[in-house]
Amino acid sequence: MNQIKQDLLATRELIKSPDNWLQLHGGFVGKSPSGSHCLGNATYAACDYDVVRQKLVLKHLGFNSLPDVWEWNDNKNRTHADVLVLLDDGISRAAE
Repeated sequence: MNQIKQDLLATRELIKSPDNWLQLHGGFVGKSPSGSHCLGNATYAACDYDVVRQKLVLKHLGFNSLPDVWEWNDNKNRTHADVLVLLDDGISRAAE
């Protein structure tokens, strides 16, 4: 399995439950005090805090920058289900 797919699977695992997904994170880096992650911080943690790996994962998901991810994640109409669909699509497109 390639690194992008591994990192996407790890990201999904971190936020698979709605209780573990954070929206409007308020600038936390890593986990919030509640232990939740926004999509951007979940990718960072899943990539072992390696910004180069994170950038590759985010590009694979269609984002040009981390602020783009935050804006997408924090859209008031965004749902946890939307985040999982995005991750599942990225996982399915990742090469073995």
